[in-house]
Amino acid sequence: NLTRALTLLSKKVKLEKISAIYETEPVGYKVQPLFLNLVCQMSTNLSPE
Repeated sequence: NLTRALTLLSKKVKLEKISAIYETEPVGYKVQPLFLNLVCQMSTNLSPE
């Protein structure tokens, strides 16, 4: 899902930097696998609306 999200984002914005994927513990869930997260820096000419 993260790869697909980046692919979809890259069609509308310029991806400048992408972090490594990291895992975090879920909060508020009893039985849940670790969450996968990443951060990306992007630039765009799109309006905020």
